[in-house]
Amino acid sequence: MKIQLDNALLIDLGLGSLEPAQKQRVLSRFYEVLEIRIGVRISRLLSGRQLDQFSSLIPDSRQDSADHSQALDWVAENVPEYRIIVQREFGYMVNSVQQRVAAVSTDGSTGEWNPTAEHLTEQGGQPGDH
Repeated sequence: MKIQLDNALLIDLGLGSLEPAQKQRVLSRFYEVLEIRIGVRISRLLSGRQLDQFSSLIPDSRQDSADHSQALDWVAENVPEYRIIVQREFGYMVNSVQQRVAAVSTDGSTGEWNPTAEHLTEQGGQPGDH
């Protein structure tokens, strides 16, 4: 299963009616949090030497054309569980956001929920605790 962060995901999350700028913020935040959660899970599996190797492959995030292909290739080779970790964390985040959207919908709240806020990380504590 290929993960795509796009309008179809927002519709699945119950956020299809957001304004385009809001959609972009939600997708960006979702990606950021997903990347952090995956990184934490992977780092728990690596030795200190492996962490150093991996860190040296991660491009400077300030570069517009940051190429993550070397880092992804390294992870695929050195962390056999990588794809499983990605799928689990993605599934966890989708479920977490869907539950939050459903809760907001059923309690009658209006406009109080900021889909780019902490709720993307608040439920379930640390990555991998599910």
